[in-house]
Amino acid sequence: MLRSLQLSKQLAIHIHALSSFENAMRRFDFPVQARSLTSLIPGNEFHCVRQFTAEDVETFLKITGDANLIHTNSAAAIAAGLQAPILPGIMLASLFPAIIGTNFPGAIYLSQTLKFRQPATVESWVRATVRLEKLSGSRASFATECVLLPTPTPNKDKVGTPQDESTTTVLLEGQALALLKDINL
Repeated sequence: MLRSLQLSKQLAIHIHALSSFENAMRRFDFPVQARSLTSLIPGNEFHCVRQFTAEDVETFLKITGDANLIHTNSAAAIAAGLQAPILPGIMLASLFPAIIGTNFPGAIYLSQTLKFRQPATVESWVRATVRLEKLSGSRASFATECVLLPTPTPNKDKVGTPQDESTTTVLLEGQALALLKDINL
């Protein structure tokens, strides 16, 4: 009986996580387009714009088991020298394989280096970019970067698009290596 209740609770958490994921995807400006390896040249960029809400952070923390209060509790964040609860850095970094996998179905993510530059607070708008640096056969190396965007205003045409690119702040950057496949679906 106890085991059944535990399984029911775990199932409820996973169902909630899927529901949260579906809601998150509605706030995800993600130009989805499968690419051909033959059309790739160094310098090609792929990106997404995303806002992570408090609900997204709660779901991420439940899935990963991260219990660091600086992500959910204002007092803990302030005590740690922050202005407000911050997004988990790995949550931001998860945008890079999402971009690569969405643009190159069947891609296998091989490695990622990360340099965390600045934290982003919950509810922030960010833009993640991967830029192809080198393609050798099916092995592709990418420069990765995630920047903080100014909060959108109602008079903008596109949510999360900054009016002045010079106001962006680099949150994290690094290098990614992926094995790309040409998959015709």
